[in-house]
Amino acid sequence: MSERWMPSVADRYDDEKVRSFYDSGVWRPEVHSDLLDAWCLRQPQRVAVSDGTSELTYAELRGQSYRLGAALRRMGVEAGDRVVVQLPNWCEFAVTYAALARIGAVMVALAGLLGPDGPVDEAFSPMAVTMTLADPVGVARG
Repeated sequence: MSERWMPSVADRYDDEKVRSFYDSGVWRPEVHSDLLDAWCLRQPQRVAVSDGTSELTYAELRGQSYRLGAALRRMGVEAGDRVVVQLPNWCEFAVTYAALARIGAVMVALAGLLGPDGPVDEAFSPMAVTMTLADPVGVARG
């Protein structure tokens, strides 16, 4: 394994194995934002995500993720940056994931157990986290 904090594909698979994954369709060349764009073009009004209280269509998810991604870039988040995200399983989580994927940033999902009073600094300091996005009150919306 390399010196990086996380192994790369090259650490685990040789070129032949990687090629076989692509050839068999197990891996595809598209990234998340490509797939979201394709679904948005095919069925923009179809519900993409629902959290039981609200829902977003593919068009809404794409639009909100574009806007959030642009805002994050203006705030200095760049491709390859790690962004800690602590949000409930709401539509906002999906928007945040899509926005980070679109700009090439890495989402580090933070479990609720490491909340505002938890050992966040100790848990993530080796990763050189660029930003933390969290539910500011930590309660379900009403």
